[in-house]
Amino acid sequence: MNEAVAALDPDPVPLAHHFDDPEQQHDSALLGMWAFLATEVMFFGGLLAAYTVYRISYPAEFAAASRHGLDMWIGGANTFVLLGSSLAVALAVHASQHRRRQATVGYLLLTILLGSAFLGIRRTSGRSRSTKGSSPAPASPSRRTARASTSARSSSSSSSTSS
Repeated sequence: MNEAVAALDPDPVPLAHHFDDPEQQHDSALLGMWAFLATEVMFFGGLLAAYTVYRISYPAEFAAASRHGLDMWIGGANTFVLLGSSLAVALAVHASQHRRRQATVGYLLLTILLGSAFLGIRRTSGRSRSTKGSSPAPASPSRRTARASTSARSSSSSSSTSS
């Protein structure tokens, strides 16, 4: 076994049955992590490239959409909550690897709390968008009826003014 790996890990992971030695197991785990990271870079790279192409191709539409219903404070709060949640999970994993049970439980509870805050913020922002009529969700029957009667009134008033 590689002495550097043994020196870094005073409490090694038990050898799985399909590996010949701990070094092979470590190398396989490392390769798996790099393969995972490569697929994530390709996937999100494609998404960001598509976003960039559409953003450059349709600047007026993006500007109009960003003026309609975006609340920078809610977006900033959600970003902060998500970053805090990611940090809490990473700290929980680190504490678990060092067998610090109380810290692990604390970080996981913080993650649950931040996840609940994220859902609460999303629910609040979704409610405010749906009351403004800018939600992508289908309109309720009462809203459809109200829209239909409003559009019928506006079309009948425009036809009567044109005669």
